[in-house]
Amino acid sequence: MQQSQQLFTIVDEGGQTLVVRSYGDIQAPSFPTLGLLFSIATFSETSGFEMQSVCTQDVQIMYRRFGSLLFIMATNNLLLHADAVRRKLEAVYDGMLLLFGAELLAVDKPFQLDRLRKALRGCQALDYFLCEDVTLPSILLPGPQEVALPPEDVSELRRALGRASQTASTQQAALLSNGLYLVCTPGWRQLSPRESCLLQVIATHHQPEEDHFSITVHLNAGTSQPCELVASRVTEGVQLACICQHVPDLTALGSSIYSLLKPVESILRVPPNSRGPPNQQLASLSFDLALIVSHQAPRVILVPGNHNGDGPQSKAGEAGSQHPGKHKSSSPGRHVF
Repeated sequence: MQQSQQLFTIVDEGGQTLVVRSYGDIQAPSFPTLGLLFSIATFSETSGFEMQSVCTQDVQIMYRRFGSLLFIMATNNLLLHADAVRRKLEAVYDGMLLLFGAELLAVDKPFQLDRLRKALRGCQALDYFLCEDVTLPSILLPGPQEVALPPEDVSELRRALGRASQTASTQQAALLSNGLYLVCTPGWRQLSPRESCLLQVIATHHQPEEDHFSITVHLNAGTSQPCELVASRVTEGVQLACICQHVPDLTALGSSIYSLLKPVESILRVPPNSRGPPNQQLASLSFDLALIVSHQAPRVILVPGNHNGDGPQSKAGEAGSQHPGKHKSSSPGRHVF
């Protein structure tokens, strides 16, 4: 199987390269190559057209402009649909708004360009958005990704999370297990689906040496005052994420949170696929993995498999076992796959 290769670069209106990232067995492009990629786009724009994509036998190149910044992505993964690449570039731009704020991205003066270039070169979080295509959480899905739990477990976890958020002096907190949301506070639910997903990706992929870390973020599409995303390891594979106005004492916060979450430790240690079906709609089906997509409030709920119904398997279940990706059932604003 051919190894995936990917190249990403951002160029300003004057043709200056702000950042270049390459993934896979591929060398960084030369200056003439970057100039050629930029020239193709500018020639199209001066001719009254918008360059969106170029495809050859073994590579596809996607273009997306955000104000004065031109995003260019080249990949040898021809199975990746062009719309998915465009959504990815949009999510990367939204991630930059979250990390840097709208003011830093409004580059209309040379000194602003230098500031943005320095910020991009030292930004490890940019890699989290660019090189996760098939892992969860994924920025290609329409909203934050959650694990479905039985109602009694959700109630217990919410009570514990409420105590932990009070200790952290915040109304925005969430518990994540292996990158997927378990529960979150009502304040966290007020975040936009894209922001919630991007914060999920950062908290999951950032691997500091300590059990706690904080990263400055800008909510509301980069227009709000900077705040801190604080993440603390609760137990193996489980994190508490909070949005705080100021960085708290992370060591003290970690010990306090651990004691508050101790009563629900048994729930956190049980794999999701051992907890039984979360609702009656899925109780009669046998499946490996169910994906519930909610469109009214965009989010993706994953229901791990090994749930065998007590009664006879329905025809929908039989179809699903033969075609794992087939649409099984739906209701207004919700689809189950």
